[in-house]
Amino acid sequence: RSVDQFIVLNDELRNELVNIGVDLKKINIIPNGIEIKTEFKVRNNEQKMVFSIIGEVNDRKGVIESIEVISKYQKQYFINVAGPQRDRKYQRRLEQLLKRKNIPNKIWGEVGSEAIAAIYADTDILVTSSKREGMPNVVLEALSYGIPVIASPIEAHKNLIKSGYNGYIIDDYFDISAFETQYSRLSRNAQESILQYDISDVSDSYFKLITG
Repeated sequence: RSVDQFIVLNDELRNELVNIGVDLKKINIIPNGIEIKTEFKVRNNEQKMVFSIIGEVNDRKGVIESIEVISKYQKQYFINVAGPQRDRKYQRRLEQLLKRKNIPNKIWGEVGSEAIAAIYADTDILVTSSKREGMPNVVLEALSYGIPVIASPIEAHKNLIKSGYNGYIIDDYFDISAFETQYSRLSRNAQESILQYDISDVSDSYFKLITG
């Protein structure tokens, strides 16, 4: 059957469709939506930076790479790792790395929405080294809480994270300790940067497309 319209999450996916012959006029970019939080993020412990890695624990998500980035932080910190652990070999590598570097951590495994909300409430910085994403909900969710994000240089992350504004792209030079002095500004910008992804606006975009 022929397709009247295509919906993709970002420019990268749109270009992939164009490259296989899909008419550009039939492609609509509509991002994932998120509920925008109204409260402002406040660090729970000024003496300790809490980093979180949220998502499936495997090579594609780059969890070990994220640990390596975080380990460059020279002051007291703690790491949360939350997500399904289906790749046991990779999981063991992660645990060995945390032990070898003597990093304080909690590995949560797969958790529900209430636990995720609690993790976000305790998180100062989200780190993601994912190697491929469409529109990463975990990044949207973190930003909605006012949590700055350190992210790998894939297109999906670059669409959301602007280095020095609401976080940093890993390939860009940055001093990870700078988060201490810049935190309030980065956190405020994080929330402001995703206003366009408000779930009500995204719903309106779908409604307009469907109703013509």
